[in-house]
Amino acid sequence: MGKNVFVGELQAFIQKEPVVSLWTRIPVWVLCGCVCLTVIRTAAGEPPPTVDLAAEVKQAIADLDANRLSVRRAAEERLLKLGPAVLPHLPPPELIRQPGVRQVLKRLRIQLEKRQARLSATASQVTLQGNLPLKEILRGITDQTENQFDHSALPTSLLESTIEIDFQKTPFWKAVDHLCKELRLRHRLEGKMEALQLLPAEEDAAPEIAVTYAGPFRVAVTSIKQRREYDQVRVGFAFTGEPRIRSLIVTYAAKNWNLQLPDGLLLPPENPGAFLEFNPADGGRKIQFSIDFVDTDKPIDKISLDGKFTVTTVVGNQRIRFRDLERGGGVARRRGGISVLLHKATATKTPAGTYDARIDAAVVYDAQGPAFESHRTWIYHNHIYLETAEGKRIEFAGNQRTLNSDAGAVLMEYPFPNLEHPLSEYEFVYVAPTLIVEIPATIHFADLPVKN
Repeated sequence: MGKNVFVGELQAFIQKEPVVSLWTRIPVWVLCGCVCLTVIRTAAGEPPPTVDLAAEVKQAIADLDANRLSVRRAAEERLLKLGPAVLPHLPPPELIRQPGVRQVLKRLRIQLEKRQARLSATASQVTLQGNLPLKEILRGITDQTENQFDHSALPTSLLESTIEIDFQKTPFWKAVDHLCKELRLRHRLEGKMEALQLLPAEEDAAPEIAVTYAGPFRVAVTSIKQRREYDQVRVGFAFTGEPRIRSLIVTYAAKNWNLQLPDGLLLPPENPGAFLEFNPADGGRKIQFSIDFVDTDKPIDKISLDGKFTVTTVVGNQRIRFRDLERGGGVARRRGGISVLLHKATATKTPAGTYDARIDAAVVYDAQGPAFESHRTWIYHNHIYLETAEGKRIEFAGNQRTLNSDAGAVLMEYPFPNLEHPLSEYEFVYVAPTLIVEIPATIHFADLPVKN
């Protein structure tokens, strides 16, 4: 296709789309430094509003253009009180004709995005007490944290069995680990999983040496080895964020890590001047890495460990749905500073009676520059699928192609071979994160056993 053709299509869509219809569209995300258009969270002290948000926001925006100053101020205060939940319902500023209203909405968006960023950087908390069935406990945790579970591998008898719990503002991961320990379960979160999978424990699995929690992250020490042949002590980590977030990059300065022996001797990192970063290979669900420290001549049986790191994460999933695929494309969804365009949808019937489909979808950002470029690879891990009327998902074949990546936009081709039905019987679903934020974290481990 010609250079920037799909960008032009999006611009044309933006110019002609009326403001009112945008309030009902499904939101996507806007990159803006490290703080972006946000998704609703309730776990950290922001209770979900009980009002009809779309109607409330529409009325408040109308009141922002009132003649009386008191009415305008009251409208702004109402939107602030509703909190980050209103963000998906705010129209793009460029579609607001009144300069005064436009400025107020810009100011509100910044304030609410900063509040949402702070909430996203904290651990989700769980408050549940009583002798409850496991299935009810998991449902309660999801309601409070927005973290989903997949318990399909567990027997019904276990899900219906009761367990005594007393969670009082307990961090999500600590609550999950408690349940797994009591019920002999393990958890798994990898690849494009959107839910934490619960499975029966494996008898021969290597146990984690220690686990700690830092904000929304679970950090496990998986191995400690005194490697005499290399004059180093290597510590291995497994790092997992809550299911509601996806980790893009873990960065740390080696000088911010210390290994201490029981006698007080500090072993420095092998390369104290290094600044390192680790990217997950599976779409941001789990990161495994190791840190090497300078060895000592004496044998080591225990260590303590302190460290600091920063995690760049994407938070919140919004499902952008495209129907009527038989029309062939040219349909866009826009909110805030990003637009998603279903550029083309085609299908060919095979001799076997199935359909080979191809869907081209473009993503265009208003905000460009270093922030966009540095996190660009996460686009390739977004969850893309077709969905039937019964809710069955068909994942794309996995070999997507980049067709165009100019002018702050990325156009991808997603193949769906051997479909049982024509495209008219499916919805195309693009799952987009709604927030990018850098989260600093500090960890401490004491009395860790060392394998020589």
